[in-house]
Amino acid sequence: MTLVAADDLITYLADLVERLDSFAVTLLPPNAGEEVGLGQEDEGSLVIDLEARLPVARRSPDVELDLFERWAPTGGDSFERTSYRFELRNHDLGYRRGYH
Repeated sequence: MTLVAADDLITYLADLVERLDSFAVTLLPPNAGEEVGLGQEDEGSLVIDLEARLPVARRSPDVELDLFERWAPTGGDSFERTSYRFELRNHDLGYRRGYH
């Protein structure tokens, strides 16, 4: 069990976004919002929910990447990851890789 503080999750998300950007991955803001951020559910869990498009040749179908993590509060300012999933879809190749 790994416990992290909320500030550490914000740093983790920023590092993840920076890393994806270094590979020319386009992040799509969630729920038609303006920016990517650390979400919070009603019961206090923090959520990372990213939808991205990988770089492809012109006129090629999108290659999609979805990442999701849920971090539940454990008391104080500590959180534990309770859910993780990702899915990569390349429609042109008929390829899908995921972890749910």
